[in-house]
Amino acid sequence: MTPDVTQVCYSGRHLDVSSPGSAGVPPAAERLSKNQNIPRPFVVKPPLETKTRYFPGEPLVFDFVVIGEAIDYLPYFIVAFRELSEGGFGLNRARCRLSAIEALGLRHEVSAVYDGKEGIVRPPQENLTWQALTARVAACSDLREITVHFLTPTTLKAEGEVVAVPQFHHLVKRLRDRVNALAYFYCGKGLDLDFKELGERAEKVREVSVRSQWVERSRRTRREFTQDLSGFVGEVTYRGDLEPFLALLLPGEYVHVGKNAAFGNGWYRLAIS
Repeated sequence: MTPDVTQVCYSGRHLDVSSPGSAGVPPAAERLSKNQNIPRPFVVKPPLETKTRYFPGEPLVFDFVVIGEAIDYLPYFIVAFRELSEGGFGLNRARCRLSAIEALGLRHEVSAVYDGKEGIVRPPQENLTWQALTARVAACSDLREITVHFLTPTTLKAEGEVVAVPQFHHLVKRLRDRVNALAYFYCGKGLDLDFKELGERAEKVREVSVRSQWVERSRRTRREFTQDLSGFVGEVTYRGDLEPFLALLLPGEYVHVGKNAAFGNGWYRLAIS
């Protein structure tokens, strides 16, 4: 039986994904004008545990990434989570209590943002920036191999078709477009990149080990609509000239990639050799 009352804890990160030196969206990014949907300025990073039931008093902890200027709406996000908790969610709409919100720094230092008992909101003390996230790039100039661990179902498309095995350029091109759109709409400027050249260089990187599988998942909305959340999970190792792509791959660990990224899909972690 799902509990009627439990605690929901939240770990927040504010991420500025705009790159230094950008001077507006480059001509190759004009596809933004054709976007049917503006990407949401947040990402829910779900708990990776497999349990589906929480008993009274057990905490449900997840991460929530807020991007760029959307941090100004932090109080509204808090109200939304509080009302969601009080109204109930899950199969039986179990009621919960928003217990605490903590901001996590790049080195996992914690600062209090919201306490459910006090009801006071404190701005995060530190924001994650493009510069901080990509600080590792300089130390990886000779990087030739990388393993991507896809933690949640990931759906990528190439030429309108869903790919079952992600080639490196599939990952990079979708990540390039997503990060650029987030930077443009919420950080005031797009990425200063040659989109075509980056894509062509990514096509030269090859996968040398694939340990992935397709998983079928879906959810029912309040309006009884079935949303497909299927995708591949597992590990893929790539080999080639990888240094040019780290400035995208590292922030991508936070903003995810592919379909339904805002709601937890497309979450990956990098293992840099």
